[in-house]
Amino acid sequence: GRGDDVLDINGDVTGGRINGNRGDDIVNVNGDIHGGDIRGGRGDDVLNLNGDMHDGIVRGGRGDDVINVNGDMLGGEIRAGRGDDTVNLNSHVDGGRIYLGEGNDTTNIGPDFTGEVTIAGRGENTLNLEGDGWIQCDDNTFHRLDDNGEVIAKVHVEDHGGVQVSDAATGATVTPASADATTSDVSVSVGDATATSQPVAISIDDLASGTVQIDLSQYAPGLNVIIQFDRDDA
Repeated sequence: GRGDDVLDINGDVTGGRINGNRGDDIVNVNGDIHGGDIRGGRGDDVLNLNGDMHDGIVRGGRGDDVINVNGDMLGGEIRAGRGDDTVNLNSHVDGGRIYLGEGNDTTNIGPDFTGEVTIAGRGENTLNLEGDGWIQCDDNTFHRLDDNGEVIAKVHVEDHGGVQVSDAATGATVTPASADATTSDVSVSVGDATATSQPVAISIDDLASGTVQIDLSQYAPGLNVIIQFDRDDA
């Protein structure tokens, strides 16, 4: 109801509606979400999704809300709503969708994030990619590689024109136009077939020299390209 409420939901959510309504509420969902509609309502709310989300909808509502996805997101939707909201993805997402809504929102992809997620929204939004190994495949798609060059995370941004993508670890902007990145078109020849990848941008803000490995298995299984660089301005 009205007022600053704390809602602790310790069992699984399978249906119905949970609504914090007006006020700056805290909603803790400690069980798994299999359906239903969970709403923060009006006010600056905090929604902590500590279990796994299989289905259903989680809505921040109006206000500057914070939605913490601490469990695995295996289905369903998250809608931040109106206001300057923050969505924190800290675990595994399997093809999930995040709708930021209106406002200047921030999405933080944590260093333990794996899987694939699509982020869409209106306003001047910011996407922070924490941790090492992120590469930009095109204007809207970002992959994270492990030490063996395997893709462990994928982030796709819809309506990218309103989103600033930044590396939270270094503060360097990860875009082809960035002064802190090196951009290269990669031409790949496999037998008689030749393909050219989209421009790839790697943040090298804090590196004087190094080696970048780019996964191009979309053209041939196990295919990688190694790029060595040495910055004159470092």
